[in-house]
Amino acid sequence: MKQKYIFIIILAFTAGWLCHIAALERLAFPSPLAGLAELGGQKMQEAIDSLPFRDNSTNALFKALLTGNRSGLSQNCIDAFRLSGASHILALSGLHIGIVYTIVKRTTSVLGRSPYMKIIRSILNTGICLFYVLCTGAGASIV
Repeated sequence: MKQKYIFIIILAFTAGWLCHIAALERLAFPSPLAGLAELGGQKMQEAIDSLPFRDNSTNALFKALLTGNRSGLSQNCIDAFRLSGASHILALSGLHIGIVYTIVKRTTSVLGRSPYMKIIRSILNTGICLFYVLCTGAGASIV
């Protein structure tokens, strides 16, 4: 039972730390971690742009869903999401982290189920999710 409380405290501390990094980034303080996360975000957007879809608006939609960059979406697409009541899907949130975590968890499940590997998988899953949060700008809703 005590371990659960320690885990919750560590999780809350990490979330506060990420919000602090995001606030410092908005104040334009140089940070190597912020630079790395920004580069990761740019590379993610470039990778999405390079996908060979028939319609370029599909790339813009994927970019909005995965990185939060809605600049490529047409006004008609934004209005369609708003009118359907699904505009919250375009805003990065815990739902997106849950999807990323599930994908990473299933991908790393091939590493095995030994106690040592469970620790390694947990660290890997958490690290990748934290890096994703930083790449997307560490907004309050996603943190």
